[in-house]
Amino acid sequence: MLVYDLKRAFRLRWLLTAIGIMMMIAAVSRLDTITEVVRGSETMEAGWTLNFIQETLTGEQIFFCLPVLCAFPYASSFIDEYQSGMVKFSLERTKKRELWLISKASVTAFSGGSALAAGVLAITIVSCIVFLPLETAAVQTETAADISWMPWLQLLIRFFCFGAVGSVTGLWLSSAVNNRYMAWLGPFMAMYLLVILYERYLNQYPIIYPREWLALTRGWPWNGWSACAFMLLQALLGSWAFYQVADRRLKMFKNIRLLWLTAFYNFRQWRRSPRIAVTFILAFILCFFLTDKIISFAGEQHTTMQIGEAFIWTFGDSHSILLSSLLLLILFADVPFIIPATPFFFITGK
Repeated sequence: MLVYDLKRAFRLRWLLTAIGIMMMIAAVSRLDTITEVVRGSETMEAGWTLNFIQETLTGEQIFFCLPVLCAFPYASSFIDEYQSGMVKFSLERTKKRELWLISKASVTAFSGGSALAAGVLAITIVSCIVFLPLETAAVQTETAADISWMPWLQLLIRFFCFGAVGSVTGLWLSSAVNNRYMAWLGPFMAMYLLVILYERYLNQYPIIYPREWLALTRGWPWNGWSACAFMLLQALLGSWAFYQVADRRLKMFKNIRLLWLTAFYNFRQWRRSPRIAVTFILAFILCFFLTDKIISFAGEQHTTMQIGEAFIWTFGDSHSILLSSLLLLILFADVPFIIPATPFFFITGK
């Protein structure tokens, strides 16, 4: 099942979409700087390209698109298969619901993180191609080898962890509300809610600020690696929440299916039941007599009646309600229906 999920998650169109949107937003957000550097004749100091990449990726403009982009590849996978009914065939093949759900959560987290990491790589490669030739040559004591790429590598891993958190959040929320669009809107709403809480009410707790997880403007233990560990912990908690919600929904799916089958089988028995025929005939006669006063009133007042008014006037007094309730007693007097197929339904439903 893991191989099947990986093939579906890493479809080229979704990765290219995420990469293209990230590059476009990054270019638009730093358009003034790019134009000034390209048109200028002065060379930049060594390390300018790396600083440009980090400032671009941690900017406010690109931050708000990240929760949506990380959910593109596979965040709606569970709810798509659940609503289409494909989950029945998947579970028949795996035979183990637990492994199937774990595969969904792990591949969703990995694909979401990979989408953002691929975008970071693409922005880095394009920036290096465009700006590195404009930097000063490696002279005197400062050379290109002296420039540390470790902050960029850590930033790449943080983006991967951030994508894992966002995609798992979309997977969990979409399965909770049974709506595939929540897989893409859910991460954005969750991140934006945390931003509002931090900026307006809880600014003394930067750990809840999603942008801080990428920018690291405050002091984080372990030289910033604790932010990666914190996001991975969130991804694990989101996966656990998805597992609980999805497992309960799959159990409910089986029960609801059995419920519909039982109800449909009972309705099919109405065709040969004299009790059902007598009940409907009596209901027609009752409605015919009760609507007589409505017709008389409309004739006396020379007015027309809407269909809703007839219903309210007919069943608006206690005697009419009592008579109609007697018909319901005739219809459902022997509920639950004991039929030859009842033992079969009990065995199937355990």
